[in-house]
Amino acid sequence: MVLKDTQAVIGSVGLVPSVIPWGVIDELRPPTMPLHYQTSPEFGLFWGILPDYWGNGYATEAGKAFISWIFDTLDAQRVVATTEHDNRNSQRVMQKLGMAVYTNVHKKPFWFEVLGVLANPK
Repeated sequence: MVLKDTQAVIGSVGLVPSVIPWGVIDELRPPTMPLHYQTSPEFGLFWGILPDYWGNGYATEAGKAFISWIFDTLDAQRVVATTEHDNRNSQRVMQKLGMAVYTNVHKKPFWFEVLGVLANPK
């Protein structure tokens, strides 16, 4: 991400391979299905902004543009993003991007805490 007026680099947005254990998200698992840790590969979105530029909407703006590119060019079924329980800033960006945000209330897997999901509208 580059500021238009100064061309200063302030952050990055991109695509990262993500493996999602859908079976640990209670809201997404059918009630008759037991808790499970099987994963599926997904298109993962990431962003990072220098702290001096937080709260200005840059991550949301860049994320929206990149999601449009992913859906239009790669024809992905959905885009996901993950973060930690205490990273409220990233959770807010997920919400602003229109993602449904889910919390893994289970202790496993230890690396999977909060999930944002956005389906391709096509």
